[in-house]
Amino acid sequence: KKQVVFPIFLKTGITVLAAIFIPVIMFAKPKLLYFRYGDGYAVIKYTKGAIQQSDTVVIPDTHNGKNVVAIANSAFENTKIKNVTLSQNLESIKSKAFFNCKNLESIYIPQNVTKIRASAFKNDKKLSKIELPESLEYLGAGAFSHCSSLQEITIPSKVVEINGQTFEYCISLRRINLHDNIISIHGENFVGCKKLDNVTLPSKITEIRGNTFENCTSLSSIVIPKGVTRIGGHAFYGCSNLSYVIVPSTVVEIGSSAFRQCTSLRSIHVPKNAVINER
Repeated sequence: KKQVVFPIFLKTGITVLAAIFIPVIMFAKPKLLYFRYGDGYAVIKYTKGAIQQSDTVVIPDTHNGKNVVAIANSAFENTKIKNVTLSQNLESIKSKAFFNCKNLESIYIPQNVTKIRASAFKNDKKLSKIELPESLEYLGAGAFSHCSSLQEITIPSKVVEINGQTFEYCISLRRINLHDNIISIHGENFVGCKKLDNVTLPSKITEIRGNTFENCTSLSSIVIPKGVTRIGGHAFYGCSNLSYVIVPSTVVEIGSSAFRQCTSLRSIHVPKNAVINER
């Protein structure tokens, strides 16, 4: 009986110790984990390190002789990183890749990146500076939502559609540099951007979507481009400093509460054939 029990006890003890100490040894220092992605690799996870920690991350250009081309979903989510150097071979940054990295202050996006997916940098409250490369073609919904320190951003010329909520509650954002290749700005894009005071809308857009500039309390004037046919509900709701608006003759519909609580707006010219929601 003793001969049977002791080996079982010993085996169990060794297994438990191995389960505890092997991961500690393997992940004592911060570590990047990879998986194969197309012809190269993607960073799937960043482990902070059980013993040694760091607020600086350098993602190499290659891994196992192959290019590092992507940052996977949630790879750095909720980590305390402050500085990141990205692979120069990077092509895409996936959803929530840097979500809630509250210490991240600035990041340079390499020139090969074509896609930044939804919520990639959402809630990065210290992110004050980011340069988007001219290679960028896709900017996902909520990509910079709640980045409360971001002050200015320029949209690259290949991005023709800005998805919803991309810059919502960027409360320090003063200027957004748009270009004339943009054909669509989705709703709720600038909700709560209370310092935004300078916007030139692209000439090719056909609609001001619902809630686009809601509670942009510093916005004092806006020229809506000719060709816009609809101003959505709550589009300028709560823009309390808005005193000058040009509505083009092409507008045929103005949605509910579109200019509600615009307390500085004394007059507005509404096109003859426009239908105005009763609210």
